Amino acid sequence: MRHSITLVTITILLVTPCFGQQHLDSLWNVWEDKKQSNEIRVKALTEYAKKYNKTNADSSLFYAEKAYDFAYAKGLEEYKVKSKRVIWSVYYKKGDFDTANRINTEAFETAIQNGDSSSIALAYTRFGLVTNKKYEYDSTIVYYRKAIEVSKALNDKEQVANNLNNIGIVYIYKNDYPSAEACFEQCISLYEELGMNTTASSTNLALLKKRKGDLSMAIELFQKQLAYHEKNGDEASAATDHINIASLHYDLENKEQFLEHTYKALELNEKLNNKEGLAKVLANLGEASVKYKDQDKALEYLNRSLLISEEIGNKAFIGRALREIGKIQIHLKNYPEAYKNLSRSLTISEEINYTLGVAMAQRGMGLYYKAIGNTKQALAYFNKSLETSRNRFIAEVRDASFDLFQLYDSLGNDKLALESYKLYVSTNDSIQAIDNKRAIIGQEFKYEYEKKALKDSIYFESQREIQKATLEKTQNQRQTLFVILLIVLGFSGILFNRIRFIKKQKNTIEDQNQELNNLNENLEQKVEERTQKIVEVNNNLKVSDERYKYALDASNDGIWDWNVKSDTIKFSSAIYTMLGYAPYEFEESREEIYKRISDENQREVLKENHQKLMTEGNDKQLLDEYKMKKKDGDTIWIQVKGKIVERDTEGKPMRMVGTHIDITADKKRTQEMLEAVLKTENIERSRISRDIHDGLQQTLTIASLNFQTAKKELNKLGNNAKEKFELGWNYLQDSIKESRVVAHSLMPKAIIDFGVISAYESLIDQMDKSSESITFNFAHNFKQERIENQQIEITLYRILQESINNIIKYSKAENVSIQLKDYDEMYMLTIEDDGVGFDIQKLTEKNKGLGFQSMRNRLDAINGFLEIDSRIGRGTTILVEINKSM
Repeated sequence: MRHSITLVTITILLVTPCFGQQHLDSLWNVWEDKKQSNEIRVKALTEYAKKYNKTNADSSLFYAEKAYDFAYAKGLEEYKVKSKRVIWSVYYKKGDFDTANRINTEAFETAIQNGDSSSIALAYTRFGLVTNKKYEYDSTIVYYRKAIEVSKALNDKEQVANNLNNIGIVYIYKNDYPSAEACFEQCISLYEELGMNTTASSTNLALLKKRKGDLSMAIELFQKQLAYHEKNGDEASAATDHINIASLHYDLENKEQFLEHTYKALELNEKLNNKEGLAKVLANLGEASVKYKDQDKALEYLNRSLLISEEIGNKAFIGRALREIGKIQIHLKNYPEAYKNLSRSLTISEEINYTLGVAMAQRGMGLYYKAIGNTKQALAYFNKSLETSRNRFIAEVRDASFDLFQLYDSLGNDKLALESYKLYVSTNDSIQAIDNKRAIIGQEFKYEYEKKALKDSIYFESQREIQKATLEKTQNQRQTLFVILLIVLGFSGILFNRIRFIKKQKNTIEDQNQELNNLNENLEQKVEERTQKIVEVNNNLKVSDERYKYALDASNDGIWDWNVKSDTIKFSSAIYTMLGYAPYEFEESREEIYKRISDENQREVLKENHQKLMTEGNDKQLLDEYKMKKKDGDTIWIQVKGKIVERDTEGKPMRMVGTHIDITADKKRTQEMLEAVLKTENIERSRISRDIHDGLQQTLTIASLNFQTAKKELNKLGNNAKEKFELGWNYLQDSIKESRVVAHSLMPKAIIDFGVISAYESLIDQMDKSSESITFNFAHNFKQERIENQQIEITLYRILQESINNIIKYSKAENVSIQLKDYDEMYMLTIEDDGVGFDIQKLTEKNKGLGFQSMRNRLDAINGFLEIDSRIGRGTTILVEINKSM
């Protein structure tokens, strides 16, 4: 019998989720069936999205948006509204109240336009839900009252009751208990009038009794609720009842009853796959385990709660788990992890405007700084926690004031220590009075519990006596049967045949049992072998993970993991340390990285490229290089590599992982090499220029003088000789001119003798005279002709030379403006033309734009900056910046 019951229980547990999955599958099949009408299909998809709401917020949002897009395209107004309601619900549960309000505002405006009073009432209710989460209680009550007015006009008593229930909850938060109780009683009356279940409002009434200190009545109400829900098979509500009852027993120091109800809630939520309920129960167990001095269990429960909370996107639960884990890690002296978790908890609580969570996280940060010896920061956070809690959360006021008393006392600040201690004593007295009352009630419950246990044990003993008497009676009956069996021995012949048949069956059964035993032995052997393989695989994975960790530690490379779908990113601690920050000192987000990129223009380009990467389904991987500012103001070069590791069904990126590598040393080496090459090139150019000037030009000039003397005797020669002489003479003059131009091009004499301004004016004047179609304008603010660093002078000259050459060849420009400016920390050159422009992207393709690449190489050698802005039909602008410090 016992085995049968066990088998039935297991079957129910296995089949129940299957039925749920089958229902989901059937909804999806309806959506996929294009033979169905559009209305039936979108209805199925909307229901499909709602089913995911409790278990997977991201999936729910994805399918709800898909349903909305379909309804919008097909003009199905009813399902546009219904799918929007699901979308609102997801953002509300995730704590993104601004987005939830924006969606609700759109729904409200549409409802007013359509005269849809029911939707208007619902919109008012949802406005109230959001303002309630933001602790704007007066506004919340106004919205709920408006919803009641509209619902009364519609004679919708159910919605009137629902909003009365909501208002009652707000009055509890405002500590207006009489008003709260009146609302709940009206609500229960309306529900009973409608023949509806009153458990929700009864539950709130129980919570109110708890607030008022009437714990015995609160437990009694919750027990009634539990009995009702168990009778009706409502396991989800029963799980909530168990959580509420456990909470009361926790306050009453009834550990046994607390654990009994909490484990029952855990069992029910696991069975129902209610992840929100699981996260809450596990967090309760984690906090209780801290109280019961079992930190290992506490960390286990809290980490499980954190994992589930992150999966469903419940920020309030995430903040709670992180906060409690951080406090345990302070005790374990794992300070980096403690800081990381507590600071994240504080950020999340502030983000969702959860005031109690903010106060508790602030105190946690104070405990962290106190533990590491940073008294100043500890005082700051304890004071913040005190101010956040004042007139709101008495327990937090007590704890923060006591922390401040201890710190001020250790610093010898007697005045502030005394003030803090007075505040601690006053709040502690209030709490102590409540605790004393709870202790009395707890003793009463303990007495009742033990009394019930004794009653149960007495009942058990009486049942044992009854069973004993029954057994004796059975034995007497057996003796009587034995006598009867002796009487029927005469029928032994018939029985003998029957016995032989039974023996044969027995032998068959024994053979089958032996076969089963052999199979069990083989199964055990296979299980053992499989277990050994799993152990080996786990060991190998552990070694691999350790090797990977050591490799990362040795390389000091930063790792990032980007969830493209939700646009959230995780950083390893190395990303922070390479920028001079403490681990997780700034938020894990792309925006924080963009803020620290030195070049503003490059920052905007990167943002645009990354946005394209999020929306396009190509195979392009990430490879960027840019300068980033460190915490101390210095800059370093970072190379970012990334690879798409997960895509959605449409091929768009969902997840990307990659590295941050500090390549400053490589850049410096490259810069030094380029600088050395350019210096060598300039030296060689100068030498060749001198050789041409001092050698070849002198030789050619002497030859020209000799030929000039010979030219006087030309009349004595024949016509043919005269022609030959004239031809040679002309070639000689051209060679002298060309050698002068080549020497000047290799190393302009104006730069060597007079400096960059003179060289610029000479080159621009020469180009202005030689070109009839282009007008060159040059302006500068230099007070002296020369730049002390001749390498900068040569670089500026070569860039101008290359730019003018490109303008003459390709631009078809009419006007060119050249400006060379001397600022306090840098030199700036701008060259603008009004020509035809070009496509910069094509310029960067292989084997193109060699002139611009030459400019970049020269500027890289002296740590300069080059920006080219050009569009077809709109001319070109070249901007050069060179730091004087190089």
